[in-house]
Amino acid sequence: MSLRTRVLLVFLLIGLTIVSGAVLTARVQRVHLVNQIDDRISKLADAPKFIEKRALANRIDKPAGAGLSDTYLGYIDTKGGSLQTLSTPDDDPEFMPDIRSLTPDQPPATVRTLAGKASPARATLVSLGSGAMGVVAISLEAADRATSQLRTTLAFVVLGILLALALLAWWILRLGIRPMRELTTAATEVARGHSPDMSSVNEPTREASELKAAVNNLISTAKSNEARMRQFVQDASHELRTPLTTLRGYASHASGDPQNTAVVADALTRIGEESMRMSRLVDDLLTLARSDERDQLLTAEVDMTAVVTDVAADLRVVQPDRELLVSATESVMVAADRALITQAVLALASNALRHTPTGATVTMTVATSTDEARVSVHDNGPGIDPEDQPHLFDRFYRGASTRPGTGLGLAIFASIIERHSGTYGVESSPGAGSTFWFSVPRRRETD
Repeated sequence: MSLRTRVLLVFLLIGLTIVSGAVLTARVQRVHLVNQIDDRISKLADAPKFIEKRALANRIDKPAGAGLSDTYLGYIDTKGGSLQTLSTPDDDPEFMPDIRSLTPDQPPATVRTLAGKASPARATLVSLGSGAMGVVAISLEAADRATSQLRTTLAFVVLGILLALALLAWWILRLGIRPMRELTTAATEVARGHSPDMSSVNEPTREASELKAAVNNLISTAKSNEARMRQFVQDASHELRTPLTTLRGYASHASGDPQNTAVVADALTRIGEESMRMSRLVDDLLTLARSDERDQLLTAEVDMTAVVTDVAADLRVVQPDRELLVSATESVMVAADRALITQAVLALASNALRHTPTGATVTMTVATSTDEARVSVHDNGPGIDPEDQPHLFDRFYRGASTRPGTGLGLAIFASIIERHSGTYGVESSPGAGSTFWFSVPRRRETD
């Protein structure tokens, strides 16, 4: 069942409840008024001597007395003669009830009238001591009039409430649910790979506006991801096409003159180099793909100072002629995946060694604050052009075409730091060297 249908059913039930309540109120009020009339009739019926005195006094031409201005009193003698009127209502002197259906000494019942302008009435037969019968009746005109006025008032009130409910339902459906349905349709189109036009979607409420903003963000993210995926596939294809073309060229060159050992040896050497380049590229792509999968980190307590010191020791073995310094005075504990965070530090240090002259000094520093641990790698090399700096962490970005590497090392580094909820950046200027850094949340002693 749709939300629209549920809202309509709720308002329909509310409307039926209100109408039923109004009908029940009018019915209860009428019963109450009739019971009041019956109580007055019963009080007179419990005083038969009063009716006898009125019959003996024959005071039909005299005022009815206090409390009897709307009451009919009648008398039937012992001989079973016709009904003799003793008193009538002041405003209906011709009033006479039809008592043929009444049984003596029974509770008041509703009867018609034989004369007068009021009909019906409540009446009862009273057995008098002399064997005669008395009649007590009160018109229901006042009760009917009061009930009719109450029904009219309730009808206007209920009509007003129903109109307000109808307006509220319209407001909810048109200004609340309709935009949600339009946005849901738009989100479905996004899931199908389309880019719907969101400008026509009405947003009269804050919730609809927030949902529209979220859907717009979803569309933008989908477009951005699609563009990044296309660019990634394009870049990967380009990077793989170059070594493959080279491999085919050297293989063809070697097969063209198989007797020339020098040519064959050179071709095999070139083929081996290009194969190693392809292997590194594929390994980097696999590492980046696994990083994008966002698998659960094997988080543990890691000493960043120890990690930086170990990475520096490994690189000194690889490049013993390079000056690689470590600046760290104390242990700095963080909650991290040791293998991944080591890979991130190694990526920064290797990047500095790869892109600076052999005489440049590389300094690795570990610093700490209350909430974060910061690792920076500084070199006093030639620096980086300002136009290249915003793209250094993009995939396959290598700035000048002559720069070595696959262009994935810093992208892998950035992905690792993002998985650790950290931040990263670069500070560089031409001729003044470069500083690459990252910060990750620190593991407190109370953790």
